[in-house]
Amino acid sequence: MKRLLFVLVTLAAIVLVGCENGASTPATKNAITGHSFRAYGNDANWDLVSFAVDGTVVNRICTQGTEATVEHLTYTVHGGDIEVFRDHSDAWLPSHRGALFKVLFFLPEYDCLKSDGGMIYYRWTENAQP
Repeated sequence: MKRLLFVLVTLAAIVLVGCENGASTPATKNAITGHSFRAYGNDANWDLVSFAVDGTVVNRICTQGTEATVEHLTYTVHGGDIEVFRDHSDAWLPSHRGALFKVLFFLPEYDCLKSDGGMIYYRWTENAQP
């Protein structure tokens, strides 16, 4: 009986860990690499995240009509979770190098990203209209 209970608990743990995320790491990397995703509030407030093939990220942000570009970012993918980090370059203060910058989640059923704050980022091309 103990052996059966152990096997059932082990199988349940494997299933729960396997179902933790709806997307696999390779599927998520393939879906985001070389693409941009934009969260849009209005013409004066948006956030654009672009994932390069070389593993870098560029984040363009517009707040109240003022645009800023954040470079020197990298990303890692774990299932459908995307973690964007500051790189280890001199562009950052030593205390900020390698630190977490942003967390996003890939939603394969909608082909979009969601931030940990609830913002939705839709696939974006530069010539697309809002």
